[in-house]
Amino acid sequence: MLFFSEVSISFPQDGQGDTKASEHMRTRVTAQSLILIFNEVIMARKAFTPSEEQRHLVKVLSSYGIKQEDIATEVGLRSPKTLRKHFREDLDRGRIEATIRVRKTLFEMATSGKHLSATIHWLNRQAGWQSKPTRETRPAATPDFVVARDKEVA
Repeated sequence: MLFFSEVSISFPQDGQGDTKASEHMRTRVTAQSLILIFNEVIMARKAFTPSEEQRHLVKVLSSYGIKQEDIATEVGLRSPKTLRKHFREDLDRGRIEATIRVRKTLFEMATSGKHLSATIHWLNRQAGWQSKPTRETRPAATPDFVVARDKEVA
């Protein structure tokens, strides 16, 4: 359903504008064009600027291994793409710092002598040691009886 109404549009007078544009103008506007105009104004968003608190939160959540989709939701962003755009360094640093802390702890456990499994893991991964499966070697089983063949002479 289309209907027409008269709308008055006024432009601010800044002293530099066109006198014709600064006058009140009367125009015929459809309801659909008004909706488009208002949607355009309403839908415009301010550019996102991350705060220090948000940066810290992203770094901490990234260090815990939380998925980027979940981090974006927690920060209040609509998509992980926006998260990556504004927080790339924080995402990377959080992951890297967590890996460093875990490796440091593993190294301390491995070198303390108190945690044999940590020592073995460290040697397997860092020193190139491989745990080879042990084969059980048994002597060949001897039968309880011996079968002898008769030799036929032709």
